[in-house]
Amino acid sequence: MSNGSEKDFYIYDTIPLRVFFEILRTGDLKLLILSHNHTQYKIIEAEIVWDEILRRNGQESGNLDFNNYIDHLRTYAYLISEFVLIKACLSKLTIIPVDVEAVETLTKKGYVIDLTTSKTFLDSVRRATTKSNNLVTKIAAKQKELEKMGRSEGKPLTFAKALANISKQLKFSVDRNLTLAEYNEYVKLLKENNGRVI
Repeated sequence: MSNGSEKDFYIYDTIPLRVFFEILRTGDLKLLILSHNHTQYKIIEAEIVWDEILRRNGQESGNLDFNNYIDHLRTYAYLISEFVLIKACLSKLTIIPVDVEAVETLTKKGYVIDLTTSKTFLDSVRRATTKSNNLVTKIAAKQKELEKMGRSEGKPLTFAKALANISKQLKFSVDRNLTLAEYNEYVKLLKENNGRVI
């Protein structure tokens, strides 16, 4: 991340609530970039900034759904990488039966490859292949969890609705240029003062 990220991008403390909701709605991370410099590098940098905004928003608002989603995504990626590694090692053993590196990798991952005889070797490779197919089930289950987490229940909160809700509860019209950080502070104050949640 460049040292000038605060002047190059909106960050948690400066992003207008309107822009935050627009990015949620469209996924257009170019809206985070303050200059007209929308190079691929800037867009990649914007992804990092956006993740940090979401993390801080979750932390400040008490809604840790994003962190939970990232944890599930990491597990999903790990399961896929394990599956690919195991299948690659097993495939390698069908070509080069005494590949020590593949056997060691499989052993470390809990797959027993018996090199005693040709028959025991083939039987152990078949058992390992069957066992590795269980990863497909785990991957599919994790994918369904991620899809379920990705679907929002009911109508998503919009900028206009968020602004109307907070104005109603505060009993004054909130400035349309409200930042995400300010919005979260208002919500915290409301919760502290009368226990109402927006």
